[in-house]
Amino acid sequence: MKKLPIPVVVVKENVNKKSVFTASTPLFDIASQGKTVESAVKNLKEAVELFLEEPGIPIPTSVKMEVFTSTEMVNVPAKQKDSVS
Repeated sequence: MKKLPIPVVVVKENVNKKSVFTASTPLFDIASQGKTVESAVKNLKEAVELFLEEPGIPIPTSVKMEVFTSTEMVNVPAKQKDSVS
């Protein structure tokens, strides 16, 4: 069995006052969640492996994708209401 490196992005979110981690890969546009970073990444790997088992899915021979992330501040119009997070 061959191995394929995939780029992974993990985001921490607060849902109902609990932290949830969402791991995603832009390579296949797949995401999964977990209570920890490790469990979110593990769940993502399982989801990608299941996805790749489907017949006809094109599997890249190599990945030359780099992922850069940042948190940026954007202006929100005053008329928008704050949501609870």
